[in-house]
This record gives sequence, structure tokens and C-alpha cells, in this order.
Amino acid sequence: MPRLFGIAGCLFALAWVALSALSAHAFTELAEPSRARLATALSMLIPHALALLQLAQPTSGKRAPALNLVGLALLLGSVLFCGSVLALAFGAPRGFAHVAPFGGGLLMLGWVLWAISFVVRGAK
Repeated sequence: MPRLFGIAGCLFALAWVALSALSAHAFTELAEPSRARLATALSMLIPHALALLQLAQPTSGKRAPALNLVGLALLLGSVLFCGSVLALAFGAPRGFAHVAPFGGGLLMLGWVLWAISFVVRGAK
């Protein structure tokens, strides 16, 4: 799993850089609601890319299996949330708006699970 998280984190960071540059230079004609959606997706993409990269780092000792759940929640949440918001920014049907809350919920779940992993590790 750590390898998957590392690859996804790198690709998310790449997408963030590319879309940020395009937003500044090529997407200047987007209407304001679309620009706001693009900004929202980008602001959510980079911290989760960095979190995935952190989860991909090798550890000295046994890796807690719960960290795989954390990574999966952050990975799927990023794809669903950021993907649906980006799709809406570029004119996808409004039905994509119903996907974002599931992605956001998975992102929040990932952070809660990560916090719990620290509590459990500290209790040992």
C-alpha cells in the first residue's frame, strides 16, 4: 500500500502544479463559479497529496495496518471530492455535485483514523 500512496501523492501534486499553472495562464476565461470550484479543488488536493506522501514513507518497525485504511480513505476521498469539483468546474453535469460529499466524508474519516492511530500508538 505505501507504494500506491506514494504514486498517488506524486500524481496529485503534479496535477496541483499543472492545474495551478493552467488556472493562472490558460483558464482565465472561466466564469467565476468555475474558477471558485477550481480553487476549492486545488486547495484540497495539495494537503492530501502531501499526507499520502507521508504515509508512503518507510517506517523503522512494524507498520500499523490502520495506516493503510487512512491512506485509502485519503486517496479515495481526494479522487471523489477533488475529481467531482474539478469536473463541475469544467462543465460536467450537475450530478457530479452529489459525489463531492462522499469524497469529503472519506477525507474527514481518513484524518480521524489517523488521529486514532496516534492515540492507540501512544497507549501502548
